[in-house]
Amino acid sequence: MTDKRPDRFAFQQLIDKVALRLSGWKRGLISRAGRIVLASSVLSMIPIFFMSIFKLPSWVITQIDRIRRNFIWKGGMTNGSGLHLLSWDRVCLPKQCGGLGLLNIKLHNISLLLRWLWRLPPPSRNISLLHAIPRRHELVPAPWSLEDDSWFQAAQNIPLSPGIDKLVWRWTTNGKFSVASTYKQLILAGKHSFQFVNFWKLKVPPTVKLFLVLLCHGRILTQEQLLRRNINVDPQCHLCGQLVLETSNHLFVHCVFSSSLWSMLQLPGLEDLQSLFELLNALPTNVRNSTLIATAISGLWLERNSRIFRDQRRNMQAVHDWMVHEATLFMKSC
Repeated sequence: MTDKRPDRFAFQQLIDKVALRLSGWKRGLISRAGRIVLASSVLSMIPIFFMSIFKLPSWVITQIDRIRRNFIWKGGMTNGSGLHLLSWDRVCLPKQCGGLGLLNIKLHNISLLLRWLWRLPPPSRNISLLHAIPRRHELVPAPWSLEDDSWFQAAQNIPLSPGIDKLVWRWTTNGKFSVASTYKQLILAGKHSFQFVNFWKLKVPPTVKLFLVLLCHGRILTQEQLLRRNINVDPQCHLCGQLVLETSNHLFVHCVFSSSLWSMLQLPGLEDLQSLFELLNALPTNVRNSTLIATAISGLWLERNSRIFRDQRRNMQAVHDWMVHEATLFMKSC
């Protein structure tokens, strides 16, 4: 322990420690959903001790985020293949807001340091520390400037109850400061709850849940998305054979193959992908139907990829039977 701020070499050692943690993992054998779990539970936890004592420089946060980002999308290889399908800000959002739930290091660093301010006795609290908090996060919940006395004038009309005054943290039920509640307020500042919260509660494997989230954000690499990334493709739907540009709506709803499959699953008349998501969102307690729908969505994508990359195709009845079988296994094991 030291009372001096770490120098650049000490921070570089922290970055190297995060990077070296990847060396023992067989990254090529880990699915993207598995890499997200490892990045969240292991890589994000390594700098916690530093973050609880020191404010990390921006260049350190950038380097650690780059390691985590490359590990998720490219398996940790700097020059490896793999497109970044979601912006990093969205990746770090909580799952209920449409993110992947990774830790935002900068905001968690602020949350940890605020704990020391809370623990100081009242006479020792330096008001300048409050000014260091970004105002947009509204962790200083006063609509008036700390430099003027308008807050004092307004306080004259507030009725006070008898008793000893005490400091109360407004974002916990017991009134005591917690890092978790602080981080929640920082990360959710200005955000709205994501509509399809139950993706992460479905009785399906994490890979299917991740696929549904990416699909909901419009980040599945259909022909439409590939063209937006300047990747040339021949417009054709590989499920129905029509010479049309493959979009998410066509592939999962309007395609003759897909619409016939939904009819076999007793879900005819779907208008678009949004209506399919709304139907899935309306069945949180119907485990069988919600699991079957989620499995069918991901199954259509797997069938499409099988036809493109392995030149293997199954008829509609075989795909239907496989989906029902997989959904049954998911309900038993997940």
